[in-house]
This record gives sequence, structure tokens and C-alpha cells, in this order.
Amino acid sequence: MIIAMLLWVTLSYQLSFNQHLGAASLGAFLSYSTLALSSIILRFGFIQQRRRQQGWLRQDLLRGVTTRAAIAEFIAAIMSLMIFVVVAQTVVLVSSPAVNQKPDAYHPVKVQLNSGASLTFTWPDNIPVNSKLALTFDFSNSPPGIINTIVSSSDSEQKLVAGQVLQWQLNSENILRKSITLSTIAEHNVSLIRPLARLVIQRPSPSQLPILLLHQLLFFVTVVSLSNFIFRYLKVNGNLAAVGALSIVSLTTLQGVHLLPEVGGLISSGLRFERNALTTNEFALGTWLLMAMILLYLSCKQPRADKK
Repeated sequence: MIIAMLLWVTLSYQLSFNQHLGAASLGAFLSYSTLALSSIILRFGFIQQRRRQQGWLRQDLLRGVTTRAAIAEFIAAIMSLMIFVVVAQTVVLVSSPAVNQKPDAYHPVKVQLNSGASLTFTWPDNIPVNSKLALTFDFSNSPPGIINTIVSSSDSEQKLVAGQVLQWQLNSENILRKSITLSTIAEHNVSLIRPLARLVIQRPSPSQLPILLLHQLLFFVTVVSLSNFIFRYLKVNGNLAAVGALSIVSLTTLQGVHLLPEVGGLISSGLRFERNALTTNEFALGTWLLMAMILLYLSCKQPRADKK
């Protein structure tokens, strides 16, 4: 299994960082990593189902068998995930791949014109701390001699010079609310060039890969527990339990869906992964791991219908 993991990591490395094949993006490598971890979950469900078919049909009625089996299978799955994460980290950190040299990435932002000279900027996702707004204003309709103005929010202000891009640092409150309202001096009659309004987000460096892969591992801990719960407590086919668990946790990546903790940032991947990477707060992560422990506990219990 380790050899298969090493081969997959090597292939993922080439497809992500090779100058002829890859996009020189850490996010691309994380995409292949997520695919591999999902495959391990499916393999976990397959092995559970095969063990059920090969074992005694009533063995779960024996005292203590369910608890020991559930915990053993949980630990085995987590160890498999950990081995892959270690292999992936080792290959990338030893190879020192060449990634996109631009430190910042630019993402679109929604702009709403309020009354007067007020503008509200919103974005649907959680974004990392130290993110900024890059704004360009048009002074062509300003009174003669006006070559600078003041842009202000509820708690700060910044000087804007004609022809320069305004870099506005977002604070923790802006990031939490996913919006900010800025105002200019109405008499100066400056206007925002909307197509150029962007979020500026710093790209994670390869040295941050260990924490990014650790986040993926923590995400899949709960997936393992959920698959184990569906298989053992709900008595569902192991393959279907794994597929069902992956389908349920995928809800965390959907916007506007609040059925589960907001932990989609743990598995942020793709060419624009920096927008959501490293954005999961401690409370959401703690709740996610608590769910894993509760599901594992329930997996060790027999449904009342099976008790004698």
C-alpha cells in the first residue's frame, strides 16, 4: 500500500509541478491529495464490507466485539491517512518544487453602490487574515485641481492619489462579516472602476504544506467516523457507507449550506485554493473533531433492535 501511495504522490508531483505538465501550483497538488484520501475512505468501506461477508453473521452479538472492531478499524483507517500525508509531505519538501513566484493572488469582489459616495464590498467565502482590497478610482469627473482624496471606513481612513491603486487592509471584523463599506468625499466626485476591484490574498508557500496536509487529515478523521457509524450502527453496506459519508461531508464546501460546521477550508484545493485555505476557525474545527468522537462512540454501540 505504501508503494501505491508513493507512486501516486510521484505522479501528483509531476502533474502539479512539472514545467511541461503542471501548473506550478500547490493547490493542484492538494487536489490530487484530496482525491487520494477519498480513495482511502472508499477502500476502508470496501474492506469493512468484505470482513462482514467473510465473518460470522451474528458475531456483533458477542460482548465487546463491536467496540474493539470499531476502534480497531477507525485506528487502521487513520493510520493509512497519516502514512499518505507523511509520504506527500516528504516528497514535496525534499524536492523543493518551483511554484508560482507571484506572492499574491487576485480574486473578484462584489460591489454595491450605496447612497452618496458610499460603496459596499462583499465576498461569499471565508478569506485568510491579512487579505486586502485593491481598488482603482477614476478622477476624470473630479473638479479641476483634485488629484487626491480620502477613502474612509467606520474606523479608519486612507489617502488616495489619482493614478494609484488603493490597497485597503481588511481587519478581523471585515473578514468575519465578509463585507466592508468604504466612502469617499462626495464633492470630489471620484468613481470606482468596478471591473478592477479585487481581493488580494497571499498565496501559501510550499513550507506551509505540512499544515495544509494536516488540515486535510483532520477533515477526513470525521469522514472515517461517519463512514464507520453508517456501516456499524445503521447496518448499511460498507461501500455505500463510504460513499454516503463522502457525500454528506461535501456539504461543507457548498456556499449557503449551514448543516455542518464551516470546515470547507480544511480541504481547499485547486488553482485558486488560497482564497479558502487556512480560514477554518478553532471553534468550527473543534466542533468537527467532537463530531468525530461522538460518531466513533455511537459506532461502538449496538442499535437497540439488535440487543437481546
